[in-house]
Amino acid sequence: MKKMRVILFPLGDEMRLRLRKMKLTVLLIFLVVASFGNSFSQVTLSLHFNKANIHDVLGSIEKKTDYIFLYKDEILNGSKEISVDFVDAKFDKVLKSVCEQGNVDYEVREQQIILKEKANVPALPEQQQPRKKEISGRVSDSKGQPIPGVTIVLKGTTTGITTDNDGKFQLSVPLDANTLVFSFVGMKTQEIPIAGKTSFIVAMEEETVGVDEVVVVGYGTQKKSDITGTVASLPKDRLEMTPNLNIAQAIQGSIPGVMIQTTSAGAAPSEAIMIRGRNSILASTDPLIVVDGIPYGGQLSDLNPNDVQSIEVLKDASAAAIYGSRGSNGVILITTKEGSEGKASITYDGKYSIQSFVKLPDIMDGKQFYDFKMTRLPSGMTQSEQDVYDSGKWVNWLDLGLRNGHSQQHNIAVSGGFQKTKYYIAGSWLNVRGLVVNDNFQRITNRINVDTKIAKWLTIGTRTQLSIDDMSGVSPNMGDLFFRNPLATAYDENGNLTITPILDDPVRTNPLETTLFKNIDKSY
Repeated sequence: MKKMRVILFPLGDEMRLRLRKMKLTVLLIFLVVASFGNSFSQVTLSLHFNKANIHDVLGSIEKKTDYIFLYKDEILNGSKEISVDFVDAKFDKVLKSVCEQGNVDYEVREQQIILKEKANVPALPEQQQPRKKEISGRVSDSKGQPIPGVTIVLKGTTTGITTDNDGKFQLSVPLDANTLVFSFVGMKTQEIPIAGKTSFIVAMEEETVGVDEVVVVGYGTQKKSDITGTVASLPKDRLEMTPNLNIAQAIQGSIPGVMIQTTSAGAAPSEAIMIRGRNSILASTDPLIVVDGIPYGGQLSDLNPNDVQSIEVLKDASAAAIYGSRGSNGVILITTKEGSEGKASITYDGKYSIQSFVKLPDIMDGKQFYDFKMTRLPSGMTQSEQDVYDSGKWVNWLDLGLRNGHSQQHNIAVSGGFQKTKYYIAGSWLNVRGLVVNDNFQRITNRINVDTKIAKWLTIGTRTQLSIDDMSGVSPNMGDLFFRNPLATAYDENGNLTITPILDDPVRTNPLETTLFKNIDKSY
């Protein structure tokens, strides 16, 4: 009896599938290795042509290899006949010879050889080559110490070099070169003419940018370079060249980290100042104001910007080290102007500006309001409204309550000094006519700063300011002007304001009645 030998696979068809995958993987690896073995650099070729057309040569190469050529016909149209004689030569050597004789470049991409037109770069004739000369030198500071890393550039070009550790340099420049530019951080940039010289000894001068500026900090002054806290200064031209009604307007948008919020509008708007945001929900966020070293308890708007010499803002916690808890919201240090020794100097400064509304919303006139009311509620039309409509003399409350505004400011100051006394005396008048009728503001200020030096260790002086603010008068409410009924009578036949513009509706008062108030709103 014959026995049959059976091989059992534990997993049946799944195992057979795995074996097939393994065989395919081995086959692919073999093919990849074979293809690498037949790479471009390892292909050999025998080729023999004598004064043949390059197209025939390329066609023969395609038949003997697996590569094909891609090119435009016009590239090879002007090619001369070529000759090649290679026996078992490397393909790249054969291809290089053919392309050189055909005056073309080539690029190999897998099994494709792309022929490209050779870029001809004409050589500059020898007579056009710029003639050059060597220049050298040494760069030092004002004390004679060498400065490494100084940049030397031929002006108007990118030709340049930097000095070595000994401050020396050597540079090749054209014979017609004119100027060398020397630059270094913290030093003034210098332009030195060459003027036929080949050797240079250059002394750089130090340049100080803002580090020696004196600013007020706490109870004294310091150089900006010596300050470790965060101090910001208001640019001087912001005070002098901009028509500011008060100091808060001058600071607004000029110092980073200081936010000015306008809390009321009108001829004399009020502002709230916050330094580095709101520090408390319930407590005050107003910064401490210090004028000439003394905490100031008045209104910032009382100070005339023209009398201010400088403004510094202490923004970090170091302010609390000097002023305690009062400086927790930041400190604004204001220094007023002083006199200087010499003849008296008289200065005048005047500003004038106008104001007007850019865009006002369109409101109904008498006819439009009448048509609207008759469409929506005809029974609501009163007899007095009908009479006004019939007469055609309805009211435009905006024309009666609004106007073009203007402001003018005049400042005059006398400053000087004699012997051991310096003085600064100034006066200012500000008049603002607001956009709303009866919205007016006037301010008169006077400042007297006098310093007398009694001894080397003793100086007696005064910082006196007199200020009068006048905001008397009450302007009409703009909301009433916008929403009041135009079918009304604003003035009677005598030209006086009416108490009830609509006789049938005595509850509605005249929105211009506030202009009759005789209130006095002055501060000294």
